[in-house]
Amino acid sequence: MRLHFIPGSAAMAPHAALAEARADYELIRVVRDESGRPTPAYLALNPSGRVPTLEDGALVLTESAAIVVHVADRHPDAGLLPPLGSDERSDALRWLFFLTNTVQPTLLHVMYPDRYGPADGVEAQARADAAVLFD
Repeated sequence: MRLHFIPGSAAMAPHAALAEARADYELIRVVRDESGRPTPAYLALNPSGRVPTLEDGALVLTESAAIVVHVADRHPDAGLLPPLGSDERSDALRWLFFLTNTVQPTLLHVMYPDRYGPADGVEAQARADAAVLFD
């Protein structure tokens, strides 16, 4: 397996899952040009240009939660997720999707408010939203 990543990105959870599963994997750092665009080679692999991207044989998979579930399913003995069909697995997936789909976007607004508008207003609202989520 090959995990394409950028430090400090959403690739952290898939990287942790691969390490915890003791999977055989290689980390590939995604390089961007001066304008922030990934290389043409990376865009050919993942046209959105976002990270992470996992290559597992012929499979090219994006989205952190999907990659974590894939790694858990490929390495069931690692115990990353409860058994398929169990209530515990459904609850674990709920929390995984909450973190990747709700908490992470809010934290991006906190850490990089300039991407979303005037920094002072965006960051203040994002911090208030994050406080509610963490409560």
